[in-house]
Amino acid sequence: MSDENKVLVTEEEAALTKRLVEAETLYFVLSLRTKLPLVVCDQETFDDEVLVYENVEELQKLMNDYQEEYKQVDIAVVARKDRLNFFANLCTMGVNCILVNAKTGKEERIQLDRIVRTPKGTTPDGQPWIENTALHLTAIYFMQEVAKNVTGEETPVLTEMREEIVAHYSQGNYIIIFNEKGQLPIIKFPSGDSYQPIFTDMFEASKFRSDQPVKMGAVFPAKIPGLLAQEAKGIVINPGGVCLQLPIIRQNPQQPTNPQPADAN
Repeated sequence: MSDENKVLVTEEEAALTKRLVEAETLYFVLSLRTKLPLVVCDQETFDDEVLVYENVEELQKLMNDYQEEYKQVDIAVVARKDRLNFFANLCTMGVNCILVNAKTGKEERIQLDRIVRTPKGTTPDGQPWIENTALHLTAIYFMQEVAKNVTGEETPVLTEMREEIVAHYSQGNYIIIFNEKGQLPIIKFPSGDSYQPIFTDMFEASKFRSDQPVKMGAVFPAKIPGLLAQEAKGIVINPGGVCLQLPIIRQNPQQPTNPQPADAN
């Protein structure tokens, strides 16, 4: 690693990292809506943080407050053997900070890049590394806001996030899964609408399960309409996570027009 890419770690950060990596169990606040760690934005530093705790009893005492504020949340645990994958997955979510033991009187913060970083450009074996952190993070905040919005009415915050999602989506490069005929899977939702999955990163793609052999590829948004089945209303981003439906209105099979995120799964 070149000197310009090195991250200087203080003794305090090194000690906290050791605790977080080596603890037998860690606990975090889980968003039931996204099936991912709850992400919060610090109003002073603007860090995008997840809430991690070393003591489950301390977290349990705070859950009523968290449920009141964020609605669909619960406690989840990450075992030691899964710890590094957990931290690496946070990177692909766009998270940059871990808030440890919040509201307990012994709160600590650490930037995520002091613990782990994902490849940029290519993986160590030369394969292209795909992640869409801006889209993923905005989709997470969007779905968390939907969970909090008990009235179901459109709000200025949701409207702004929809616009951001469309802008980020148009600039991305995505992982797709297809069968031997080159066909993408079709997911039918309780509403009766069918969508076809795309993935922001390898962590999300690895969650998908199929009963037939599949391959993976990469695709830019302009090519996606041409891959969709006739019955598909659009795409669903990370169905094992944020599960964000993005209807695509097609004037013809090659031309999408004004995709807009849908609220319901």
